[in-house]
Amino acid sequence: MALTRVTGQGPAVIRPMVNNRFRPGLDRVVCMLAQYGLCRLDVAGITFVEAFDRARRSALGTYKHAYYDPATMDALLDRVAADRPGLQLPCYFNDRRDDPTAAGAEPSQAPTAAEVRAAAGAGEFRWTTRQDVPFEPLIVHLDEVPGGTQATIFLDTHVLGPADAEALLRGLEAAAVEAALDPDAPTGSTDEVNAWTAGEGGVTVCA
Repeated sequence: MALTRVTGQGPAVIRPMVNNRFRPGLDRVVCMLAQYGLCRLDVAGITFVEAFDRARRSALGTYKHAYYDPATMDALLDRVAADRPGLQLPCYFNDRRDDPTAAGAEPSQAPTAAEVRAAAGAGEFRWTTRQDVPFEPLIVHLDEVPGGTQATIFLDTHVLGPADAEALLRGLEAAAVEAALDPDAPTGSTDEVNAWTAGEGGVTVCA
């Protein structure tokens, strides 16, 4: 939802990082065995519940099929980019949070609307580092931190400007707050998505 709102482009195309050690025979392999899958999500004009269901189904397929030869993938991307000048790679997404249900933990009681708004107002945003050679056009990491979740974004400013990067992270928070307060709230029509701008309020991310 945040990516669609900030870029004004839909459907959103996201490449989630997949831990590929869950297949038999790969648990003892000594190597970097994580690859980016591919999710295509149309979230305009539906409710958050519907958007969540589409993301869930697409992600499950991605996690199952994110196996490919890196050299062949690079060659394919080179061919496609040659045929489509100006093509930009999609957003990379790496959810590094632990699954609390995997350890048998019971979910905590859902927060009230007032608690959700208070938590949103307690967050912060800051730029932490810069480098001359970016390694990806755009990648978002999610991590657990004491008392909340931290979103970290790395980007090539030739692809996405700093203001839009901050708006993207604010949009993650906005979408989460909207969903917590009213899961059946509409994500916005195509026209509304294109006109959306990040609202005022607390920021929950570190970039």
